[in-house]
Amino acid sequence: MLIWTVTLTVPVLLLLVVASNTDCNDGVATINPGAAEVCNGIDDNCNGLTDDGLVFITYYADVDGDGFGNAASSVSTCDGAPAGYVADNTDCDDAQLLYADVDGDTYGAGAPVACGVASNTDCNDGVATINPGAAEVCNGIDDNCNGLTDDGLVFITYYADVDGDGFGNAASSVSTCDGAPAGYVADNTDCDDAQLLYADLDGDTYGAGAPVACGVASNTDCNDGWLPSTPVLLKFVTVSMITVTV
Repeated sequence: MLIWTVTLTVPVLLLLVVASNTDCNDGVATINPGAAEVCNGIDDNCNGLTDDGLVFITYYADVDGDGFGNAASSVSTCDGAPAGYVADNTDCDDAQLLYADVDGDTYGAGAPVACGVASNTDCNDGVATINPGAAEVCNGIDDNCNGLTDDGLVFITYYADVDGDGFGNAASSVSTCDGAPAGYVADNTDCDDAQLLYADLDGDTYGAGAPVACGVASNTDCNDGWLPSTPVLLKFVTVSMITVTV
């Protein structure tokens, strides 16, 4: 007679039985009356409160990304600022970036600030007369912030008048938009700007009168209309006298 031995493995369900029935979520081991409350929007310690006992901080929407938030739009969280929110709430206009306008000309400059003006195109925010809306004037400064100095103005060339005779030296000039500098004139015909020259009408190397652009250095001729050293040709005419007796 044959005897067969059969071994059967039967699963046995073991149940952990505890005395407490206060677990508010028996499917998650980290949630129970003895757990520490953490910032996750869940009642971790089963006291009926969510995220209780944690520090909440209010953050404000920063739509324009300047680091200054909108006091009218906020959230309070216990795990730091959400994306697009900051701790500051001083932004005067969160829809656009604002810039400091130190000189009060309505044009700003520098990094964004909480309250200011919309434009940051002022090239000199310390002087109110310098800004993109200013008129360019002759002063050697870029008044209208276009990167150019004294552009669009009329420049005139003036010439050095060292001897002060009103006639300038063509070899020494400056171009300006605000008139002749001291010692410069519009004329450039002086033959010798190192000394005064005088007209010599009779060609005897001695001149007279007021200074001229080109002439001689001496103005001592007392009669610049004739040459005393030149022989004078005199023509004699013989006149016959006729006496008539009536």
